[in-house]
Amino acid sequence: MKRILILSLFLATFGLSSMVVQADTTYYRVLADQKTTTWADASRVITIFKGRENQLTEYASQMSYLVQEGVVDANHQPSAETTLRKGDLAKLVFRALRLKGGVMTHVLKPWMGDTKRYSLKECIYLGIMQPAPDSGLVSGTELISVLKRMTEYQEGQLS
Repeated sequence: MKRILILSLFLATFGLSSMVVQADTTYYRVLADQKTTTWADASRVITIFKGRENQLTEYASQMSYLVQEGVVDANHQPSAETTLRKGDLAKLVFRALRLKGGVMTHVLKPWMGDTKRYSLKECIYLGIMQPAPDSGLVSGTELISVLKRMTEYQEGQLS
């Protein structure tokens, strides 16, 4: 009961946009309790951000959509149960928001593509993610927080 109250206060206080709030709040309560998240959680959160959560309910269809959108590499699709790392999440956020990146991103992109390290650095710089090593694990509350900040960034509310 205490966790439900805390999550409700979090959602109300930080005013998630209508796009994010439309998703089932039960999912957010379950996600908030998770100490670590998976690629299935990340694909669902990015799908919610893109406004397609009602049409794409299974991991395979979400990943297929994210490949089409250029958010996920076609040749790198981890299983749904794979633990999500901060670098992986940053790369998903970087691509979902179509961020440009800094000098190093532009220098390395022809050879390495979007890297987890520089995607994370850009997300930290923009205030979307908190400073941490790219190998760190992502908690459920952190994933919800990143979704909120992505929405704020897209709406121009995050400076």
